[in-house]
Amino acid sequence: MTYLRWKLALLDLAAMVDEFRLFPRIFLFGYGALAWKSCLWYMSLPAPSTEQTAFVTLLSTVFAPMTNWYMQTGKKRDT
Repeated sequence: MTYLRWKLALLDLAAMVDEFRLFPRIFLFGYGALAWKSCLWYMSLPAPSTEQTAFVTLLSTVFAPMTNWYMQTGKKRDT
């Protein structure tokens, strides 16, 4: 009987993690923090090079499509 309770508890936990979309939120938040910190680093440089500018531009522009992907994925709800 204990095994069945344990299995049901794990299934409930998995459903909750899926419902709240926990891992995509963590990844999106982490990428936002990375982009923010890299922008702060870039703004503190006295004379940024072309490579540094391209690096920060790439990190910043990828954030918008990632956010769009996050908003469009997930379970479709019947309203």
